[in-house]
Order: sequence, then structure tokens, then C-alpha cells
Amino acid sequence: MSRRRRLIAGMCAGGLALTACGAAGGDRSGGNEEPSRDGTFRMAEFGKIASFNPLSTSGNLYARFAYDSLVFTSGPQVLPGLAEKWTATATEAAFTLRGDVTCDDGTRLRAADVAATLRVLRDPKYASQIDPSLLAGLPSFTVRADDAARSVTVRTSAPHSFIVRIIGSVPIVCPKGLADLKALDQRSAGTGPYVLKDYRVGGPYTYTVRRGYRWGPGDATTDAPGTPATIEIKPLSDVGTAANLLLTGGLNAAEISGPQAGRLGGRQFGRVDRPATVGFTQFNERTGRATREVEVRRALIAAVDLNQAAKVATGGKGTRAMAIMPSGTMCRADTVTGNLPSHDITAAGQLLDQAGWRRGADGVRARNGSRLSISVLVPADFGETLTPLAEFMIRQWRSLGVDARLNAQPQAGLESTLTRSADWDVFVFGLAGDQKLPVIARFMEKPPPAGGNIGAVSNAEQGRLTAEALTRPEGQACPLWQRAEAALMRDADVLPVGEESMQFFSWKARFDVVEGRVVPTSIRLFT
Repeated sequence: MSRRRRLIAGMCAGGLALTACGAAGGDRSGGNEEPSRDGTFRMAEFGKIASFNPLSTSGNLYARFAYDSLVFTSGPQVLPGLAEKWTATATEAAFTLRGDVTCDDGTRLRAADVAATLRVLRDPKYASQIDPSLLAGLPSFTVRADDAARSVTVRTSAPHSFIVRIIGSVPIVCPKGLADLKALDQRSAGTGPYVLKDYRVGGPYTYTVRRGYRWGPGDATTDAPGTPATIEIKPLSDVGTAANLLLTGGLNAAEISGPQAGRLGGRQFGRVDRPATVGFTQFNERTGRATREVEVRRALIAAVDLNQAAKVATGGKGTRAMAIMPSGTMCRADTVTGNLPSHDITAAGQLLDQAGWRRGADGVRARNGSRLSISVLVPADFGETLTPLAEFMIRQWRSLGVDARLNAQPQAGLESTLTRSADWDVFVFGLAGDQKLPVIARFMEKPPPAGGNIGAVSNAEQGRLTAEALTRPEGQACPLWQRAEAALMRDADVLPVGEESMQFFSWKARFDVVEGRVVPTSIRLFT
């Protein structure tokens, strides 16, 4: 999956679950409900996929096609996966593996193989190939495996509420894959229901089914009628092309939002809605950036008419966001009201004046000879509203005397800018409401490449409350998560703009979507 969808699905991120599991299809599958035999399921991806390594940023969100994890998470539920059972405390999780799991080369999966994957995640030798968000700020840990007992035990150096969710969600790589992680960019080595058979630079990317697979979610198998023999992922440049291909039968599935979704409404397409925060905005708080100053961040937020911004962000179809995550997600509360600066262009100007940023003869503010210039980063290949939203905010910031410039980048450049150069000041993207962990936990992590704190936010109150929440059982931590999020709003570390539904459309197919991903064993094709 592309960095684009990872951002909307996940800073997983990506956050919690409203429609953690939804079925696309229903009575509107577009076919006659006769299961297709040995068919090909074609789905869209917006942007090229640089790597299918399930432990990498690019490949992780397609991992479920070829890899399994110890557990499956679906919103608040944690379900058996490779592990048939588990126990957990605040510092330890012990998993007992199923006894019937095999790798795609026919070898039986051992407890030692699972432990080896988990150890790779902490091995500095592989740091450049590993997505740091896989461990989501989990403290350092040790792993113990017992092949005879089929057990894997993980012990952390400090308490953490989500050991089972985090460790249990890591895609497990079989031994032949761990022997050459780089090779996983273009082939698979897992226990999952499909095998990556054909990788072409620029796509399409092709998976073939593993017959006899029987250890999926809820003991799902690949022998059910309508299970595709082949899955083809087609990289596309825009949602308009995806909508055209759905309309002409060239695709079975695509995630469509904004005005293009209106072209498909009322027709015989299946659909599943996922709540999302559109226009979630972060500021770069690294040393040397203007947005490191809280006065600048508060002024930028106060200058934006968020009611109008929400209309732009959602194409007029959504509402203003009142929290980081959309309505219905775990632990969600209104953290905006009373915490985020209100729209007041005069007050915004006064904040900058007081911070020493004065207008010059050209109308641009400067201090000590340095202009107040900001780079507004936005994904160029996601949807149709993020760039217009960024342009809307830029116009309001320029009226404030800020030299704001748009920097729209495709996937490859975006990932490099976020994780390597960090040459940006404002980042406008989206968050889906179906992630497995509270997204605020990301702000306790290190900045990329070591962690997922992309803005290098350092908020003492948020950090204290999050640290306390992470030691509490999930069901008792919500008030702390809410207070931690409110602390981010008060310091203008984040700006949620709009809330709407992202939509998966299907043609002659049904499937479930969990945490922003199509569940491979749920896909059914019809003639």
C-alpha cells in the first residue's frame, strides 16, 4: 500500500474504530450473485508500491495478502490469528501458536520463526528497512520461544497497555524471507492466503491464491466459493481514473472520495463507508522551523475559518472535525471546543506582533532579518480535496503576512520529505477512524526515522498523560487519552479540519474492510 493510504489509514494510522469491519457489496454487488470460479479480483492503488516487504512503510498495509499475524484486531476486538490463545499482563504477553500453520514454501511455522521476526524489528542492522510505527512506541522488549510448547513470550522493559495489540499485529515473516529482507520488496515469504507472484515496476502487482489455507480470521479458508484465484493491484494516478474503471468493469474495488464518489452513487455498486478526519494538520516543531513557536502555530490556526475549511476539505459533504479522530471512535470526545484557538484574524496578527514578527514593506512579516516563510506539504496523489484545502489555508495565511507556499508531493517524495529531510512546516493529510491504537500515542515517539512523531512534537502535559494512560487497562484509560489530546489542542500542536466518510466501492465483488484494509479471505467474486 502506498504512503498515501498509510497516512489516511494510518499514522494508523492510524486511532481507533467506528466501522472497523464493513462489508462492501451486499445486494449491490453488481452481479447475479453466482460465485465466480478461479476469477481475478482487480483493485486500485493510488501510486506505485515501492516495496512489498511487510515490515516496511510501503508494504505493511498490503501485508495481510501474504502474511499473518499473531492476532487480528477489529476495532475493540482482538481475535485469534497465528496464536490460538494468549495471556497478558502490563509487561508481558505469552502467545500459544496454532499447530497447523505452514509457510508458502510448505515448511511448518515454528515459535522460533515468530521470535526471529520480532527480533528483527529491534535490530539496528535492519533499521532502514523497517517501518518504525510497527512497534508504536512500545518499550524495549525481549522475546523467548519454545518450539515444543508452540509458545512465544514477550516481556517489555516498562508497562504498556497494548502489548498484545502491537506485538500481535506484526506480520510474521518465514525463515526464507528473513534470510534476505531486501528480496521481500518483490516477492513474499509468509503464511498468508496469497503469494506475491508478479512484481513489475509501475505495476500491476499480482498475487495467486494458496489452496488449503485454513487459519484466517474466524478460521477463514481459501476454499470458499467465489474466492479469487488471482488478485491484481493496479496503481493509478487519480480517483477519476478509478471511478471510470469501476463504471466500465475494469476494476472490482477502489477507495473513492470527494466528487468522484457522487458519480457512483445510486448505481449497482457495493459500498462500505469508513469515517475519516480529512485535513488533519500537523506542524513541524523541529529547531529552526518557524512553527516551533507556539505563538506562530496559534496565529496560523486563528487565521483560518475552520467552518469554511471543513467544507473545502470534505467537498461540502462532511462536517467540521471536533477531535483528532472522527465520531464513534474509541475514547473520542470533543477536544477542540475551549482548547483550539477560535477564528480571529485580528487576534492572529496580534500574536505574531507580540512574538516580534512584524510586517515589512512588501507585506510579509519578518523578525531579525528573517521572513516568516512556511512550506505547506500535502500528498499530491490523494483524493481531490487536500490540495484545495491547503490552498485555502495558504490564502488566509498570506493575508496575515505569512509567506506560505504549497509543496504538493507524490508518494516517493512525500515519504522522503517526512522521514529524511524534514523540510516542511505544515503537513495536511488525513486519518481514518479505524486504527488499532490511539493516534495520540504517536506523539510520544521519536521523530522519523526512529519513530512516528513526524512533527517532533514535545508536549510535556500530553506526554505525562499519555504515559499514564499506557499503564492503564484499555477500558480505564479513556479520560486520560482525552485530556492528552486536549493538551495537544491547547498548544496548537495539531489542527483537525473536517470529518467525512471515505468509501470503498465494489463491482461484482464483496469484501470486508478492517482498519482500512481489505481482508483477503473475505473477498468473494460474482459473475
